[in-house]
Amino acid sequence: MDDDRRSPVRVGDQACLALGRRAMRRRRRARTRPAQAAGLAAGTRRVFRQLQTRMQEDFRLGVIALCGLVSVAALGGFSVYRFVRGDIALGVVDFALVLTIIAAGVHAWRSGDSRIAGLMMIVANTIGCVVVAALAGFTGLFWAYNAVVMNFFLGDRHPAVFASMALVIVIAFLPLPGVEPAQRLSFCATCALVSLYAFVFAARASRQAVRLERLAVRDPLTGVRNRRLFDLDLPRAVHDARAGRSTPALAVLDLDHFKRINDRHGHDAGDRTLVGFTRILQAGLRQDDRLYRVGGEEFVLLLKDVQVAGLTVLIEHLLTLTRTRLRSPDGPVTVSIGAALLRPDEDSSEWLARADKAMYEAKTRRDCGVISG
Repeated sequence: MDDDRRSPVRVGDQACLALGRRAMRRRRRARTRPAQAAGLAAGTRRVFRQLQTRMQEDFRLGVIALCGLVSVAALGGFSVYRFVRGDIALGVVDFALVLTIIAAGVHAWRSGDSRIAGLMMIVANTIGCVVVAALAGFTGLFWAYNAVVMNFFLGDRHPAVFASMALVIVIAFLPLPGVEPAQRLSFCATCALVSLYAFVFAARASRQAVRLERLAVRDPLTGVRNRRLFDLDLPRAVHDARAGRSTPALAVLDLDHFKRINDRHGHDAGDRTLVGFTRILQAGLRQDDRLYRVGGEEFVLLLKDVQVAGLTVLIEHLLTLTRTRLRSPDGPVTVSIGAALLRPDEDSSEWLARADKAMYEAKTRRDCGVISG
Protein backbone atom coordinates (compact mmCIF):
# COMPACT_ATOMS: atom_id res chain seq x y z
CA MET A 1 0.00 0.00 0.00
CA ASP A 2 2.75 2.44 0.96
CA ASP A 3 4.72 1.61 -2.17
CA ASP A 4 1.65 2.24 -4.30
CA ARG A 5 1.19 5.67 -2.72
CA ARG A 6 4.83 6.69 -3.22
CA SER A 7 5.12 5.47 -6.81
CA PRO A 8 3.13 8.33 -8.41
CA VAL A 9 5.19 10.82 -6.43
CA ARG A 10 8.47 9.31 -7.61
CA VAL A 11 7.25 9.26 -11.21
CA GLY A 12 6.16 12.87 -10.91
CA ASP A 13 9.51 13.87 -9.41
CA GLN A 14 11.35 12.21 -12.27
CA ALA A 15 9.18 14.02 -14.81
CA CYS A 16 9.85 17.34 -13.10
CA LEU A 17 13.59 16.66 -13.08
CA ALA A 18 13.53 15.81 -16.79
CA LEU A 19 11.62 18.99 -17.56
CA GLY A 20 14.08 20.98 -15.48
CA ARG A 21 17.06 19.50 -17.30
CA ARG A 22 15.47 20.30 -20.66
CA ALA A 23 14.83 23.87 -19.56
CA MET A 24 18.43 24.25 -18.40
CA ARG A 25 19.73 22.92 -21.73
CA ARG A 26 17.48 25.36 -23.60
CA ARG A 27 18.74 28.25 -21.47
CA ARG A 28 22.37 27.24 -22.08
CA ARG A 29 21.74 27.04 -25.82
CA ALA A 30 20.00 30.40 -25.73
CA ARG A 31 23.00 31.92 -23.94
CA THR A 32 25.58 30.38 -26.31
CA ARG A 33 23.75 31.20 -29.55
CA PRO A 34 24.40 34.96 -29.40
CA ALA A 35 28.08 34.29 -28.62
CA GLN A 36 28.32 31.81 -31.50
CA ALA A 37 26.57 34.23 -33.84
CA ALA A 38 28.87 37.05 -32.75
CA GLY A 39 31.94 34.85 -33.26
CA LEU A 40 30.73 33.82 -36.72
CA ALA A 41 30.04 37.44 -37.66
CA ALA A 42 33.48 38.52 -36.42
CA GLY A 43 35.16 35.71 -38.34
CA THR A 44 33.25 36.62 -41.49
CA ARG A 45 34.22 40.28 -41.16
CA ARG A 46 37.85 39.28 -40.62
CA VAL A 47 37.84 37.11 -43.76
CA PHE A 48 36.26 39.87 -45.85
CA ARG A 49 38.81 42.39 -44.55
CA GLN A 50 41.63 40.03 -45.53
CA LEU A 51 40.08 39.58 -48.97
CA GLN A 52 39.69 43.32 -49.39
CA THR A 53 43.25 44.02 -48.29
CA ARG A 54 44.70 41.34 -50.56
CA MET A 55 42.79 42.56 -53.60
CA GLN A 56 43.70 46.19 -52.91
CA GLU A 57 47.37 45.21 -52.81
CA ASP A 58 47.13 43.35 -56.13
CA PHE A 59 44.81 45.10 -58.60
CA ARG A 60 44.92 42.29 -61.15
CA LEU A 61 44.09 39.73 -58.48
CA GLY A 62 41.05 41.82 -57.58
CA VAL A 63 39.96 41.93 -61.23
CA ILE A 64 40.44 38.18 -61.59
CA ALA A 65 38.43 37.55 -58.43
CA LEU A 66 35.57 39.86 -59.46
CA CYS A 67 35.40 38.67 -63.08
CA GLY A 68 35.78 35.08 -61.92
CA LEU A 69 32.87 35.29 -59.48
CA VAL A 70 30.57 36.91 -62.05
CA SER A 71 31.61 34.45 -64.77
CA VAL A 72 31.20 31.41 -62.53
CA ALA A 73 27.71 32.57 -61.55
CA ALA A 74 26.66 33.28 -65.15
CA LEU A 75 28.26 30.25 -66.79
CA GLY A 76 27.18 27.96 -63.96
CA GLY A 77 23.59 29.06 -64.45
CA PHE A 78 23.78 28.55 -68.21
CA SER A 79 25.39 25.16 -67.70
CA VAL A 80 22.49 23.99 -65.53
CA TYR A 81 19.98 25.48 -67.98
CA ARG A 82 21.56 23.69 -70.93
CA PHE A 83 21.75 20.36 -69.11
CA VAL A 84 18.05 20.68 -68.27
CA ARG A 85 17.22 21.46 -71.91
CA GLY A 86 19.26 18.52 -73.12
CA ASP A 87 22.11 20.56 -74.71
CA ILE A 88 24.70 18.29 -73.14
CA ALA A 89 27.64 19.44 -75.27
CA LEU A 90 27.10 23.13 -74.52
CA GLY A 91 26.50 22.34 -70.86
CA VAL A 92 29.80 20.47 -70.67
CA VAL A 93 31.63 23.41 -72.30
CA ASP A 94 30.15 25.88 -69.80
CA PHE A 95 30.96 23.59 -66.89
CA ALA A 96 34.55 23.15 -68.12
CA LEU A 97 34.91 26.94 -68.29
CA VAL A 98 33.62 27.23 -64.72
CA LEU A 99 36.19 24.70 -63.49
CA THR A 100 39.00 26.47 -65.37
CA ILE A 101 38.06 29.87 -63.92
CA ILE A 102 37.91 28.43 -60.40
CA ALA A 103 41.30 26.73 -60.85
CA ALA A 104 42.84 29.97 -62.14
CA GLY A 105 41.43 31.95 -59.22
CA VAL A 106 42.70 29.43 -56.66
CA HIS A 107 46.15 29.45 -58.30
CA ALA A 108 46.28 33.26 -58.22
CA TRP A 109 45.21 33.40 -54.58
CA ARG A 110 47.59 30.73 -53.31
CA SER A 111 50.67 31.59 -55.37
CA GLY A 112 50.22 35.34 -55.80
CA ASP A 113 50.99 34.89 -59.51
CA SER A 114 48.01 36.66 -61.06
CA ARG A 115 49.65 36.81 -64.50
CA ILE A 116 49.57 33.05 -65.04
CA ALA A 117 45.99 32.92 -63.74
CA GLY A 118 44.96 35.71 -66.11
CA LEU A 119 46.60 33.92 -69.04
CA MET A 120 44.76 30.71 -68.14
CA MET A 121 41.43 32.57 -68.17
CA ILE A 122 42.24 34.31 -71.48
CA VAL A 123 42.96 30.97 -73.16
CA ALA A 124 39.84 29.41 -71.64
CA ASN A 125 37.65 32.33 -72.73
CA THR A 126 38.90 32.25 -76.30
CA ILE A 127 38.67 28.49 -76.78
CA GLY A 128 35.28 28.41 -75.05
CA CYS A 129 33.88 31.09 -77.37
CA VAL A 130 35.05 29.23 -80.47
CA VAL A 131 33.56 25.92 -79.27
CA VAL A 132 30.25 27.53 -78.27
CA ALA A 133 30.00 29.32 -81.63
CA ALA A 134 30.72 26.06 -83.48
CA LEU A 135 28.01 24.23 -81.51
CA ALA A 136 25.34 26.94 -81.13
CA GLY A 137 25.87 28.94 -84.31
CA PHE A 138 24.66 32.54 -84.40
CA THR A 139 23.52 32.68 -80.75
CA GLY A 140 26.96 31.56 -79.62
CA LEU A 141 28.66 34.55 -81.21
CA PHE A 142 27.33 36.99 -78.61
CA TRP A 143 29.65 35.53 -75.97
CA ALA A 144 32.67 36.69 -77.97
CA TYR A 145 32.16 40.38 -77.13
CA ASN A 146 32.19 39.62 -73.43
CA ALA A 147 35.30 37.45 -73.80
CA VAL A 148 37.21 40.05 -75.83
CA VAL A 149 36.64 42.85 -73.31
CA MET A 150 37.25 40.56 -70.35
CA ASN A 151 40.58 39.36 -71.79
CA PHE A 152 42.03 42.87 -71.66
CA PHE A 153 41.11 43.17 -67.99
CA LEU A 154 42.49 39.77 -67.01
CA GLY A 155 45.97 39.84 -68.48
CA ASP A 156 48.62 41.78 -70.31
CA ARG A 157 47.70 43.58 -73.50
CA HIS A 158 49.79 41.42 -75.81
CA PRO A 159 48.18 38.05 -74.95
CA ALA A 160 44.76 39.73 -75.05
CA VAL A 161 45.43 41.19 -78.53
CA PHE A 162 46.68 37.83 -79.80
CA ALA A 163 43.62 36.05 -78.36
CA SER A 164 41.23 38.60 -79.91
CA MET A 165 42.87 38.34 -83.33
CA ALA A 166 42.83 34.55 -83.15
CA LEU A 167 39.15 34.57 -82.17
CA VAL A 168 38.13 36.84 -85.07
CA ILE A 169 40.21 34.91 -87.63
CA VAL A 170 38.93 31.50 -86.50
CA ILE A 171 35.30 32.67 -86.49
CA ALA A 172 35.78 34.15 -89.97
CA PHE A 173 36.62 30.74 -91.47
CA LEU A 174 34.92 28.31 -89.07
CA PRO A 175 31.79 26.56 -90.39
CA LEU A 176 28.94 27.87 -88.23
CA PRO A 177 25.42 26.46 -88.39
CA GLY A 178 22.77 29.01 -89.38
CA VAL A 179 25.15 31.96 -89.88
CA GLU A 180 24.86 33.92 -93.12
CA PRO A 181 27.97 35.43 -94.76
CA ALA A 182 26.72 38.96 -94.06
CA GLN A 183 26.22 38.10 -90.38
CA ARG A 184 29.68 36.58 -90.18
CA LEU A 185 31.24 39.67 -91.78
CA SER A 186 29.34 42.00 -89.44
CA PHE A 187 30.44 40.00 -86.43
CA CYS A 188 34.11 40.00 -87.44
CA ALA A 189 34.08 43.76 -88.08
CA THR A 190 32.32 44.67 -84.84
CA CYS A 191 34.38 42.25 -82.76
CA ALA A 192 37.60 43.69 -84.22
CA LEU A 193 36.42 47.22 -83.35
CA VAL A 194 35.54 46.17 -79.81
CA SER A 195 39.02 44.65 -79.50
CA LEU A 196 40.59 47.91 -80.70
CA TYR A 197 38.61 50.00 -78.22
CA ALA A 198 39.45 47.60 -75.40
CA PHE A 199 43.13 47.72 -76.35
CA VAL A 200 43.21 51.54 -76.28
CA PHE A 201 41.49 51.60 -72.89
CA ALA A 202 43.76 48.87 -71.49
CA ALA A 203 46.92 50.64 -72.71
CA ARG A 204 45.90 53.91 -71.08
CA ALA A 205 44.85 52.18 -67.85
CA SER A 206 48.13 50.25 -67.76
CA ARG A 207 50.21 53.42 -68.03
CA GLN A 208 48.21 55.06 -65.27
CA ALA A 209 48.52 51.95 -63.09
CA VAL A 210 52.30 51.92 -63.53
CA ARG A 211 52.54 55.57 -62.50
CA LEU A 212 50.27 55.06 -59.50
CA GLU A 213 52.16 51.94 -58.43
CA ARG A 214 55.44 53.79 -58.65
CA LEU A 215 54.07 56.57 -56.47
CA ALA A 216 52.75 54.03 -53.96
CA VAL A 217 55.74 51.70 -53.60
CA ARG A 218 58.80 53.74 -54.63
CA ASP A 219 60.81 56.24 -52.65
CA PRO A 220 60.47 59.57 -54.51
CA LEU A 221 64.07 60.67 -53.84
CA THR A 222 66.10 57.56 -54.59
CA GLY A 223 63.67 55.55 -56.73
CA VAL A 224 64.17 52.37 -54.68
CA ARG A 225 61.36 50.48 -52.99
CA ASN A 226 59.82 52.13 -49.94
CA ARG A 227 58.76 51.02 -46.45
CA ARG A 228 55.22 50.20 -47.55
CA LEU A 229 56.42 47.64 -50.08
CA PHE A 230 58.94 46.26 -47.60
CA ASP A 231 56.15 45.59 -45.09
CA LEU A 232 54.38 43.57 -47.80
CA ASP A 233 57.41 41.71 -49.15
CA LEU A 234 58.90 40.65 -45.80
CA PRO A 235 56.05 38.27 -44.78
CA ARG A 236 56.04 36.85 -48.30
CA ALA A 237 59.75 36.08 -48.02
CA VAL A 238 59.09 34.25 -44.75
CA HIS A 239 56.25 32.31 -46.40
CA ASP A 240 58.49 31.31 -49.33
CA ALA A 241 61.17 30.16 -46.91
CA ARG A 242 58.64 28.05 -44.99
CA ALA A 243 57.61 26.44 -48.28
CA GLY A 244 61.24 25.62 -49.08
CA ARG A 245 61.43 27.95 -52.07
CA SER A 246 64.17 30.23 -50.72
CA THR A 247 66.81 30.73 -48.00
CA PRO A 248 66.56 34.49 -47.46
CA ALA A 249 68.60 36.97 -45.48
CA LEU A 250 68.03 40.53 -44.30
CA ALA A 251 70.64 43.27 -44.16
CA VAL A 252 69.96 46.60 -42.45
CA LEU A 253 72.22 49.44 -43.64
CA ASP A 254 72.68 52.82 -41.96
CA LEU A 255 74.95 55.61 -43.18
CA ASP A 256 77.42 56.77 -40.55
CA HIS A 257 77.26 60.43 -39.41
CA PHE A 258 74.59 61.29 -41.98
CA LYS A 259 73.01 63.89 -39.68
CA ARG A 260 76.31 65.74 -39.60
CA ILE A 261 76.24 66.02 -43.40
CA ASN A 262 72.75 67.54 -43.28
CA ASP A 263 73.61 69.91 -40.45
CA ARG A 264 76.85 71.19 -41.98
CA HIS A 265 76.04 71.27 -45.68
CA GLY A 266 72.24 71.28 -45.95
CA HIS A 267 69.64 68.79 -47.07
CA ASP A 268 70.62 69.04 -50.73
CA ALA A 269 74.02 67.58 -49.90
CA GLY A 270 72.33 64.89 -47.82
CA ASP A 271 69.96 64.04 -50.67
CA ARG A 272 72.86 63.74 -53.13
CA THR A 273 74.61 61.42 -50.69
CA LEU A 274 71.52 59.19 -50.41
CA VAL A 275 71.05 59.02 -54.18
CA GLY A 276 74.72 58.20 -54.70
CA PHE A 277 74.55 55.53 -52.00
CA THR A 278 71.59 53.76 -53.62
CA ARG A 279 73.32 53.74 -57.01
CA ILE A 280 76.44 52.22 -55.48
CA LEU A 281 74.38 49.55 -53.73
CA GLN A 282 72.40 48.66 -56.84
CA ALA A 283 75.63 48.24 -58.79
CA GLY A 284 76.85 45.68 -56.26
CA LEU A 285 73.67 43.60 -55.90
CA ARG A 286 72.32 40.58 -57.71
CA GLN A 287 69.26 40.87 -59.93
CA ASP A 288 66.94 39.13 -57.44
CA ASP A 289 68.08 41.18 -54.43
CA ARG A 290 65.73 43.94 -53.30
CA LEU A 291 66.70 47.30 -51.82
CA TYR A 292 64.30 49.38 -49.69
CA ARG A 293 64.60 52.79 -48.09
CA VAL A 294 62.79 52.46 -44.76
CA GLY A 295 63.92 55.65 -43.03
CA GLY A 296 65.98 58.79 -43.49
CA GLU A 297 69.41 57.20 -43.97
CA GLU A 298 68.35 53.62 -43.22
CA PHE A 299 68.01 50.98 -45.93
CA VAL A 300 67.16 47.28 -45.93
CA LEU A 301 68.30 44.57 -48.32
CA LEU A 302 66.14 41.48 -48.82
CA LEU A 303 68.41 38.79 -50.21
CA LYS A 304 67.21 35.54 -51.76
CA ASP A 305 68.99 32.18 -51.68
CA VAL A 306 72.07 33.13 -49.68
CA GLN A 307 74.18 31.32 -47.09
CA VAL A 308 76.48 32.67 -44.37
CA ALA A 309 79.60 32.58 -46.55
CA GLY A 310 77.94 34.38 -49.43
CA LEU A 311 76.36 36.90 -47.07
CA THR A 312 79.75 37.68 -45.54
CA VAL A 313 81.30 38.25 -48.96
CA LEU A 314 78.42 40.49 -50.04
CA ILE A 315 78.61 42.64 -46.90
CA GLU A 316 82.36 43.12 -47.29
CA HIS A 317 81.84 44.01 -50.95
CA LEU A 318 79.20 46.64 -50.12
CA LEU A 319 81.34 48.10 -47.34
CA THR A 320 84.29 48.44 -49.72
CA LEU A 321 82.18 49.96 -52.50
CA THR A 322 80.70 52.53 -50.14
CA ARG A 323 84.02 53.40 -48.51
CA THR A 324 85.84 53.88 -51.83
CA ARG A 325 83.14 55.45 -54.01
CA LEU A 326 80.73 57.43 -51.83
CA ARG A 327 81.75 61.01 -51.13
CA SER A 328 80.19 63.94 -49.29
CA PRO A 329 81.49 67.49 -48.77
CA ASP A 330 83.17 66.13 -45.63
CA GLY A 331 84.96 63.37 -47.54
CA PRO A 332 84.39 59.58 -47.68
CA VAL A 333 81.13 58.21 -46.27
CA THR A 334 80.93 54.85 -44.51
CA VAL A 335 78.04 52.56 -43.69
CA SER A 336 77.22 50.10 -40.90
CA ILE A 337 75.52 46.83 -41.89
CA GLY A 338 73.73 44.28 -39.75
CA ALA A 339 72.48 41.06 -41.32
CA ALA A 340 70.53 37.98 -40.29
CA LEU A 341 69.56 34.73 -41.98
CA LEU A 342 65.99 33.64 -41.33
CA ARG A 343 65.67 31.04 -38.59
CA PRO A 344 63.11 28.24 -38.95
CA ASP A 345 61.19 29.22 -35.82
CA GLU A 346 60.92 33.02 -36.13
CA ASP A 347 58.46 35.38 -37.77
CA SER A 348 59.17 38.46 -39.86
CA SER A 349 59.26 40.93 -36.95
CA GLU A 350 61.73 38.80 -34.97
CA TRP A 351 63.89 38.38 -38.06
CA LEU A 352 63.98 42.13 -38.69
CA ALA A 353 64.70 42.83 -35.01
CA ARG A 354 67.78 40.56 -35.11
CA ALA A 355 69.12 42.27 -38.22
CA ASP A 356 68.45 45.68 -36.70
CA LYS A 357 70.25 44.72 -33.50
CA ALA A 358 73.23 43.50 -35.53
CA MET A 359 73.30 46.85 -37.33
CA TYR A 360 73.49 48.76 -34.04
CA GLU A 361 76.29 46.47 -32.94
CA ALA A 362 78.13 47.27 -36.18
CA LYS A 363 77.45 50.96 -35.52
CA THR A 364 79.49 50.84 -32.33
CA ARG A 365 82.46 49.42 -34.24
CA ARG A 366 82.21 51.91 -37.15
CA ASP A 367 82.36 50.97 -40.84
CA CYS A 368 81.81 47.25 -40.46
CA GLY A 369 79.24 44.52 -40.84
CA VAL A 370 77.82 42.13 -38.26
CA ILE A 371 75.91 38.93 -39.03
CA SER A 372 73.51 37.78 -36.33
CA GLY A 373 74.04 34.17 -35.32
